[in-house]
Amino acid sequence: MVVHTKAYTIFSPRLMLRSILVRFIPYKNSIFKAIDKTIKPNINDIALLFSEKEYLCLSNKPLFVMLKGLLFDMDGVLVNNLEIHRQAFAEFFRRYGVERSFDELNRHFGRGNDDIMGELMPREIVERVGIRELGNQKEAIYREIYAPIIEPQAGLVEFLSKSHGRGLLAAVGSSGFRANVDFVLDKCNIRKYFQAAVAGDEVTRCKPDPEIYLTAAAKLGLEPSECIVFEDAEAGIEAAKRAGM
Repeated sequence: MVVHTKAYTIFSPRLMLRSILVRFIPYKNSIFKAIDKTIKPNINDIALLFSEKEYLCLSNKPLFVMLKGLLFDMDGVLVNNLEIHRQAFAEFFRRYGVERSFDELNRHFGRGNDDIMGELMPREIVERVGIRELGNQKEAIYREIYAPIIEPQAGLVEFLSKSHGRGLLAAVGSSGFRANVDFVLDKCNIRKYFQAAVAGDEVTRCKPDPEIYLTAAAKLGLEPSECIVFEDAEAGIEAAKRAGM
């Protein structure tokens, strides 16, 4: 089941997953901001706030299951970096003299760079430079732009700290390059909260294929049904659903 609504979802402090939708209260672009400000006095509950473009993938199995693992997409979830990616793509396309609209680019967010480059770059350039090298160049631009201003999503560090304190395992499952995953974990100083990470250049198939999330769960030693996924892209939501999470 995929929850896609303007509502809160609350998870009980005993880690038994229960879905409770309550009145939506506006917030400023963060799925993590409700932790201490709106769920009092149940401050130890894990509270997630999400809007029309922020999704929570729950199990398609019965809702009362043991929750042991949290699997996080990276771009747009751990960091609010989608505008930075757009800027990096714009500069990358400019260097190659390629014109692409943001609408074209937005349709591919959440997928691996190989897929994006294959769709948006002219075949002559792909064959001459190489699809992986094109991805490396674009991501180098992204990290250069983002390094001076990167910060974790509002409320994320406290959310991770509370979850870690309750014994929940956590992993990153991103279609992005390993260099980008390491960049975010280290620059935001959140690596200590994650026991595993899977990147797009470490798997055979990126999202919407479920391989990334299945691999992340396996690295945590968990069954898919014991995990929930935090996603903001259609490709990632499909991947989580196909993984049975």
